Amino acid sequence: MATRGSIARKNEDGTITAIYSHWDGYISYNGQVLQEYYNNAQKLDTLLSLGDVSSLRPEIGEQHPFDNPYKYGTDEWIAHRDKYDGWCLFYGRDRGEKNCEAKTYKDAVEWLAEIGQEYNYLSIDGVWYVNDHEETDEAGLPVFTLLETAIEVDKAQRAA
Repeated sequence: MATRGSIARKNEDGTITAIYSHWDGYISYNGQVLQEYYNNAQKLDTLLSLGDVSSLRPEIGEQHPFDNPYKYGTDEWIAHRDKYDGWCLFYGRDRGEKNCEAKTYKDAVEWLAEIGQEYNYLSIDGVWYVNDHEETDEAGLPVFTLLETAIEVDKAQRAA
């Protein structure tokens, strides 16, 4: 079962540009990958420019087969898996799907209302935040936690 998420950047004009992320959206995976590998504005721009992602990975990589075409467990299957294992897997670039481009929203409220998932990651001036399961405050506004803090809390909870 997928743990879905969304990955976004707050633009200079206050709008939000976001993509959908299908697999491993939880803090200990997508959150950790974003925190460690996507602090560079150019790399984040490239990620967003490629649209919705099936699997987020440390490297954007290049176009490659969406599915492993070899029989599970064979040497060919293992070689294919190992070659592309660290690369993101995009619906548009790698599977040829249409209408999976990044979308821009007027603000975080609109973004979460339209694309909000279990874990929603937002980069503001290179600093990552997370909205966990579309949490809101008493006024109905989205609550974001510094991702670095959320990762530490998540690690402590899993260790307990």
